[in-house]
Amino acid sequence: MSTVSQPDSQKSSFLGLAIGFELALAVAGWLVAWLGGVPLASLMRPREHLAAALGWGVVATLPLVAMLVATLLCQWRPISWLRRLVGRFVRLVFGQARWWQFAAVSVAAGVGEEVLFRGAIQPVAIAYTSPVVGLLIASLLFGLVHAASWSYFWLATLVGLYFGALSMWREEILSAMIAHAAYDFLALTAISRGWFARHRPLFSLPGCSA
Repeated sequence: MSTVSQPDSQKSSFLGLAIGFELALAVAGWLVAWLGGVPLASLMRPREHLAAALGWGVVATLPLVAMLVATLLCQWRPISWLRRLVGRFVRLVFGQARWWQFAAVSVAAGVGEEVLFRGAIQPVAIAYTSPVVGLLIASLLFGLVHAASWSYFWLATLVGLYFGALSMWREEILSAMIAHAAYDFLALTAISRGWFARHRPLFSLPGCSA
């Protein structure tokens, strides 16, 4: 194997592992939902029709995109450090992956993580506690599995609360799946292409100075 093709092969293997891991989360979610008596299949069906779920998923992506842009512009040290950490990791692992590879990973993450956290853990936790406590439990667990740092933990927990509230309001998880996958695709593309480079802020946001 040539030295040129080996890194590409390793990245392709990692992409396959990442997709497999995310889909395994969906299987785990089905198991948790089955054990907890949660009608997961009904949560994966749109409340009205597919176009409505798609529309709400797209609309729900917009605040996440705003958060992504704010993260790009913010020069507060914990966010700046997190941006460099995530940027190095994504560029190392994904490099110049093609758009369809980003899309495949993003869809797998949207399906797997939403099935597990919002489709299974959250309703089971709500059944044994209350809607607010169940939402917090699922969101904190979501933050923990993304806890590359304290700032990443709190950011992921906030995103988990957002997806959880969306699922509760819509009474289905399909809209959250769409928003999750769309955001991941945009974030992976932006980070891998260097849009989060440390010395490229467009301007400083209030409260985000170093």
